[in-house]
Amino acid sequence: MAMNPVVRAQLNSFKQAHPDSERNDNDFFEVMSIFSVENGILGENNDPFRIHLKGDEFGIDGIAISIQGIICTDSDEASDILSSGKNHTGSFRLYQSKTSDSIDYGQVSKFLDGVYDFFTDLNLLKGDQIEDLIGARDKVFEAAARSNPDLKCFFCTTGSGQISEPILDLINSNKKRLEGLNIFGSVEISCLGAKEIQEGY
Repeated sequence: MAMNPVVRAQLNSFKQAHPDSERNDNDFFEVMSIFSVENGILGENNDPFRIHLKGDEFGIDGIAISIQGIICTDSDEASDILSSGKNHTGSFRLYQSKTSDSIDYGQVSKFLDGVYDFFTDLNLLKGDQIEDLIGARDKVFEAAARSNPDLKCFFCTTGSGQISEPILDLINSNKKRLEGLNIFGSVEISCLGAKEIQEGY
């Protein structure tokens, strides 16, 4: 199925605003999805390129680690923010985006396995960028004396955001699995389709 024409137009506009010959359409859609959610749906003001993971990490396209509303990509950045004030609030937002006409069970399952791995064993996620983000992650938990950080997971597609019954069961079981770690204040898992991406953009 061809990409939703409105999303295609927005993607072309986004590419023109951020020229980068090394990124293909899939890469740009991943970054544009992060932009739409972070700055449109959530009302933040974050650079999506700082959140986007370069290369093909297992099931995850972007990781936003936020302290006091500021994105941190390594332990040094996190330490700088934590060095002033107290009672800091932290949050994690993880992203996966697919240029497909519907939400695929296997892809959602892989994404949520990647999310769980990031906060547990790190058997699936590798690389320097992940290592830097782990440093920032650990700083967030070290500072969580008053309240645990929130976790939000976003699976984005260029097609329909409609969720089948098996995918809903998958989301609910993974929500319980993540809540069972007892390290988050709250856990949310959302599937977003073309309509939500358009509105966020």
